[in-house]
Amino acid sequence: MAYNHVFAFCFSVSGSMEQGGEDVSAEQTRHAIQSRLNDISDEELVECCGVPEDTCEENQQDVKRVVEDVKRLGPFGAMADFRTMIRNSAESMGIVLTASQEYQVAFELGNRRLLR
Repeated sequence: MAYNHVFAFCFSVSGSMEQGGEDVSAEQTRHAIQSRLNDISDEELVECCGVPEDTCEENQQDVKRVVEDVKRLGPFGAMADFRTMIRNSAESMGIVLTASQEYQVAFELGNRRLLR
């Protein structure tokens, strides 16, 4: 049996002028993540990520079915609409997706906005 795990990875972005971070760009975020990864050892990386936040048995067939259904329904709108589209698609087929499977569907569809 194979499993899919979702981990959290902490990093910080300096220089934002908005308290809620609305002005942080994708470039700043990518730079902060890459800098954090470059500055820590493999052991520190494992410690930094800790235990999975979500785990599920990999059921690739369910994920593939949802991916195909969402592709058929496209085009994709705002992130909230995209997430709802994934959930509605799965529900219509009697599939219950975990958070990690939702992220996997988004990744398969190339929607990076859901992966933030």
